[in-house]
Amino acid sequence: MVCVIRLPARVNGGSEDREGDFGQNQVAFKASKRWPFFCPLQNVQTFRFGVPIFVLDFYTIPESFLIDKNPEGGCMRTIIKALVPSCMGLFLMLWTSPLHAKILNTSGTWKLNLEKSDFGKGPKPQSIMVKVVHKEPAFKYSVTGTNAEGQPMNVEFDGAIDGKPYKETGTQGGTTVTYKRVDDSNIQGTATSSDGSTTETFTLTVSKDGKVVTRKGTVKGPQGEYTTLQVYEKQ
Repeated sequence: MVCVIRLPARVNGGSEDREGDFGQNQVAFKASKRWPFFCPLQNVQTFRFGVPIFVLDFYTIPESFLIDKNPEGGCMRTIIKALVPSCMGLFLMLWTSPLHAKILNTSGTWKLNLEKSDFGKGPKPQSIMVKVVHKEPAFKYSVTGTNAEGQPMNVEFDGAIDGKPYKETGTQGGTTVTYKRVDDSNIQGTATSSDGSTTETFTLTVSKDGKVVTRKGTVKGPQGEYTTLQVYEKQ
């Protein structure tokens, strides 16, 4: 299939363009496998090769591709031009969607910046290091550090960024977590404690240079509702 748009009729094949009666003429153009996107409009016309056609713009189609079904209808003739520029905006919009954007990979070692972070009503750890292995959608990390009481921390996660629940393991494990891709640099997630008393929704944002990950969360639990901010810097 291909996108085409009907333009003003041409007088006797000359260079002067005038408005024509497009309702009396139908044209067709064979599809090109090199064009993977379409711009559908109403009143799809029949094609020379029996292939449906949609509308595009610019770049004149050779005269041989025109089918004039009203040769005696006067000097008015239907002109069709094949596209590219007119659909380029749509093509770029689709290409930069989450499905085609270049996802920022977070593999590496990340250190919590305590000065830039805020844990709200929750306990503030003394240190956190996170080692990440990221092969979209596969997502794996290992958290080590020291908690607010000075005890060692160890949390492991081996799952995917697919919106499905996965359980963290380790000495501080047990939390069920989900991760869902929003766009090339943002991931939304949820976390539910092992006893179900505390839940959290959060967003992970990777900086454009890939050197900082910001985690903004909203926690609901026995201490009420509060927000958190964690800033991790790549080492």
